Amino acid sequence: MHPPAYPANRSEASSEWLIETLNRHLAFAQDPLESATLHHMGDGVGQLSTLIRADLSRASGTPTQVVVKLHTAVPEMHAIALRYGHYESEVNFYRYLADEIPMRTPEVFVAGLEPDTGHVAIIMESFNGWHSPNPWRATTSPVPTRPWSASAAFGRRARRMPPEISAVDSIG
Repeated sequence: MHPPAYPANRSEASSEWLIETLNRHLAFAQDPLESATLHHMGDGVGQLSTLIRADLSRASGTPTQVVVKLHTAVPEMHAIALRYGHYESEVNFYRYLADEIPMRTPEVFVAGLEPDTGHVAIIMESFNGWHSPNPWRATTSPVPTRPWSASAAFGRRARRMPPEISAVDSIG
């Protein structure tokens, strides 16, 4: 069976596409998805992505929520993102670097870029229930220990990595 291609736009990001794509991931092997309800979260001028929240139901009845991030539908913004390697950098960050930095990142099930079309799809756990402390107040939570110069090095490294991405390339 050929893996589904990344959607060209929000309307192509169907429940069926999402279920088929995620059920290929190891995280869903023992308790596959049976249904998905998609909710548009945002897109438009000034944004480099289209965001969709998906409420999922597994075979066990356990509810799960993910966020689907696609390339922007605004042609001018899409061209800018491709030209400056924004999509490639983000995909490579989640695929190769997120586990190396001392900060919480969402679990990512799919992160890929189709070089021929410029279509991007990142499917990650929902941020629902996450808490971001106020950066202006002292916090008791752990603070990243690496200097900002290390973060810049990660960014440079992400841009240099080859995408090595086929039509659908899952993490896991």
